[in-house]
Amino acid sequence: MIHPPVAKTLLADDLWTMSGEIYALAGLQSLLLDWQDIFHGHVNGVLFAIWCDVRCIKLNHAMWIDIQLSLDASHANDVAPLRALRRMILKSEKDAYQQALHDELIAEKRQQSLLIESLLERVVDVQSIVNSIKSSQQVVVPAQENCHAYMTHHIDTCLSGIALKDAARVHIDKITQRLNENN
Repeated sequence: MIHPPVAKTLLADDLWTMSGEIYALAGLQSLLLDWQDIFHGHVNGVLFAIWCDVRCIKLNHAMWIDIQLSLDASHANDVAPLRALRRMILKSEKDAYQQALHDELIAEKRQQSLLIESLLERVVDVQSIVNSIKSSQQVVVPAQENCHAYMTHHIDTCLSGIALKDAARVHIDKITQRLNENN
């Protein structure tokens, strides 16, 4: 049996590494940033959901409620202030901008760690997730059940206005299509 702090570290590191790989897939970065900037979604929410899909972790509706609350709180208290600071710094101030970007990425990593903590509070079979990490060699994105569930939950609970919700649903299809093209 794996010790809980070791499991948390292993899962958080795996999520962070896989997030970088997913974010780097052709065309996905701009779609994820649009999800963030236009639809006020969390990139880490999408990346976490995809990671859960890859690791065969099934999340139920109640978990998405808790995950959304965790994302919203960590975003408001940690990520958003650092992102706002970075955006105020001119890119011509290279050193200051790079430091602000680094600080924002560290906050994103803390946010992912909170998502892993939330997951570990609810998942019984952590060992199977660890085994999945140890046996995989590259990211192959399966059907995006959790990804779709997270984004749909976000649309249903965080967006108002039919036009915005419809545009967000079209955006889900674009993300799903891009993920499938990269398989």
